[in-house]
Amino acid sequence: MLKLVLIEKLPSGIANEIQLPLTGVHAIVAKPDASYSVFDQATMLPPAGLVLKRKQDELEIELDQQLVVSIENFFVTPTGADSTAQFSIDGSSSEAMIVTAETASTLGEENIVWQLAEEPGSSFTALSVAGITVGAAAAGTGAGSAAAAVAASSYNMTISAAAGVLQSQVTVKIYDKGGNLLATQEHNFSSGALVFKIKNGYQGPILAKVENSNGATGDYINEASNQLVDLGTDLRAMASANGADDVAINITPLTELAVRKAGITGNTLTATNLATNQKIANLFGIDDILGPAVTVLDTQYDASNGLSAAEKYGNLLAALAGSDNKTGGQKQTLDQLETRIVDNSSTLALTQEGVKLIKEGLDYFEGGVNSAKADLQHSLLMAPFIEQANDGLTLAEANAGVLVQVAGAKIGDTVTLHWGHQVITHTVLNLNAQDSVEISVASNIVSAYQGEVAVSAQINAGKQSPAVIISVDSEAPKVAIIMADNALKSGETSLVTFTFDE
Repeated sequence: MLKLVLIEKLPSGIANEIQLPLTGVHAIVAKPDASYSVFDQATMLPPAGLVLKRKQDELEIELDQQLVVSIENFFVTPTGADSTAQFSIDGSSSEAMIVTAETASTLGEENIVWQLAEEPGSSFTALSVAGITVGAAAAGTGAGSAAAAVAASSYNMTISAAAGVLQSQVTVKIYDKGGNLLATQEHNFSSGALVFKIKNGYQGPILAKVENSNGATGDYINEASNQLVDLGTDLRAMASANGADDVAINITPLTELAVRKAGITGNTLTATNLATNQKIANLFGIDDILGPAVTVLDTQYDASNGLSAAEKYGNLLAALAGSDNKTGGQKQTLDQLETRIVDNSSTLALTQEGVKLIKEGLDYFEGGVNSAKADLQHSLLMAPFIEQANDGLTLAEANAGVLVQVAGAKIGDTVTLHWGHQVITHTVLNLNAQDSVEISVASNIVSAYQGEVAVSAQINAGKQSPAVIISVDSEAPKVAIIMADNALKSGETSLVTFTFDE
């Protein structure tokens, strides 16, 4: 079987040689001013049957009608600008051998932009890489010299995982954007992180997955109950590789939520999907959901000297562990949260039921055996909670005004409440039994909104909390009255129909 290599020549003069897999598709993202070529590894010349096609913003390279390489953003960059990358048929800078976004603007049948009909080597000169001539026409050199002259493209991919503290062996799988398996291995994360060596220089989106390998047997310690429990579901994470730098991925329930909200159901993904990672991070007040997490049960967890970003991440996982004890397990919690996270313009928000689910988890943890290990109430960035709004606010409730509970504040703090476009400033004088401040929202503010309204809070000069979306029915029902006979005389009757709009 023909062995192929992808050559990536960068403006700095560095050239990367990437051995292409014998099966599957190698996907990369075009770099500015970079030049790409595909060669037969034995001759370092273009193979017969080479075809270049355009698929939206990608350049696809086929050999014998099989897709072997996909170069994303070859025609248009993510910002909408014209790409400056190019594809060199023979590795030279000859204008006749160069394909660019501009020269490939005219498409042939099946979107073909270039096709090689000749036998390899019939009309091409040897490839010049890093100043050394190699290939069939190079005296005393060959494919081995090319490999020596070209920088090998490989990198490490470090995988961590945390639901609570994982205790069992699981299966870890890494997929490229097309759903092709890049790496897989059985691993027990209690022994530390897993490191894969990615040798083919893959560039582009990555889907990492932790699969349950032991059925219903316990997999991790639930921080709220201190019990060994089953994962219940696979956990996934989306990341990206540039083909050179090492990649670190932490797979958690939050990364699984991001994958779900990105709409990924199989093993394929796009670069656009990755934007959901930051949306989930913002929703839960986490800096980086792919970053490290130190759970409250880890020996290095120490809240006495202030919380690191990793420890704050661990606190959120502890709250979700508490929710698992209310819902019946991690899968049930994730299933419920998935439906209770909604779009709020360019961000994500929680429904009132979603806020309640996390609040119940927090309360469960703080009433459990490990409550002394962490103060979740004052460390998590929580959306406000409105008890009356579990099923939305009725007209009567809106007219009566509502109480909004904000967690994390202390006496003397200033809380700024955002109710839609209205802003209420409140100085904390006392806290309720749940250690939250209660802020009264007047009926004229509540009833000024009809339909969905976003409510968020900010304590002092801290971050504004995620929003909770509640439904407000501030309009009285309307009734339509229809009489069967509108010309009644004295003593006559008629059927009267009353139709309410709700």
